[in-house]
Amino acid sequence: MTRSYSYSFVSAPFPVTGYVATISVQDIADKAASLVTWSGSFSPVNVTDEEAVQLFRGIYEDGLTALKESILSGGK
Repeated sequence: MTRSYSYSFVSAPFPVTGYVATISVQDIADKAASLVTWSGSFSPVNVTDEEAVQLFRGIYEDGLTALKESILSGGK
């Protein structure tokens, strides 16, 4: 089973427009585990494509790490 949540920014302090992202959780067959992915699309404004990608890559990686740590600690 896969579940997902999509969101967009109407206004944000990031150098991009048209930001839309999706977080998906997919069960892994025969395991008590899930695969979580977070992806987004956007158009950079006054920065290079690579700079914008690096910004969100860092946000996504930090967010997924925090989620994993929260789950492993039982949400404490």
